Amino acid sequence: MSLSAEKYRLAEAQKNWRKARSAALWARLNASLDDNRQMLLDFNEVSRRLHLRNTRYRGLQSIPLDQIVGSMGRYRDFTRTFLPLHNSLRPRWESLAAFTLSTGNAGFPAIEVFKAGHWYFVKDGNHRCSVARQFGFTYIDAIVLEFTDCIPDTSPDEGIEGMLLRAEEKEFLESTRLDETRPDHGIRLTQLGGYTDILSHIESYREALGRIDEADFSLEDAAAAWYDILYESIVQLVREEGVLSRFPHRTEADFFVWLIRHRDEIAQMDSGPAHVHGAALVFRQQHTFSLFKRLRLLLHAFFTSRR
Repeated sequence: MSLSAEKYRLAEAQKNWRKARSAALWARLNASLDDNRQMLLDFNEVSRRLHLRNTRYRGLQSIPLDQIVGSMGRYRDFTRTFLPLHNSLRPRWESLAAFTLSTGNAGFPAIEVFKAGHWYFVKDGNHRCSVARQFGFTYIDAIVLEFTDCIPDTSPDEGIEGMLLRAEEKEFLESTRLDETRPDHGIRLTQLGGYTDILSHIESYREALGRIDEADFSLEDAAAAWYDILYESIVQLVREEGVLSRFPHRTEADFFVWLIRHRDEIAQMDSGPAHVHGAALVFRQQHTFSLFKRLRLLLHAFFTSRR
């Protein structure tokens, strides 16, 4: 290998690193404005949500890089498209980039991944995924361990968030049986964590009913009472106030979850319809980004990325 060729590959590796870090900056900004979907998922959290237990060895496969959505331990180090988020990753990244320039895709060692549904999570090989994506590869060789547990059947178009949301909804309905007791309940959420928040709210309602009536209530009975007395009343006010006219991609249940999460500050408001109207105003204010706010987020992302 000539010295000039080695210098060229090193310079190209450094150039690709700078491009990847610049793209990562913008991805971080987009994530702050778009429900954090630009970031890798924590495999341990996904495994907990989906109750993953059983795996089957699938051997060496060529898998699509764009279906790798999470990492077992380094989900904070890269974006969803495996752009590097920290300068500490640079030495290993540039070394792999230089190796790739000298050998091509054929010389890339296989990574190790877990598979759940249509999606993959890196067990070993995060830097290799990052370099491969930066160099325009669409597939990468991987040793695959696939989970065989019951996983919600979703299409790739729904994304990993869609699969996790389906799993969350399934667990919620199995616990409350609202599909049976209130088949027209219409509770549909668009963001993760909401069904868990509602279930916790029903549990609190169940405890309150027990104290008032000095009796034990099943979760199913408490959920039905919660729906009839509390949820439907608030949803009706939401409709009357036209809260969702500004948020066509959100649902009445989304707003209910927002009310739960902000109940402490909302408690400062008057009761009755004005109470919900005031909450709607706060909701609108917090979900409207001015140019100034966007610039402030951009500057914050820029400076934190240089640490």
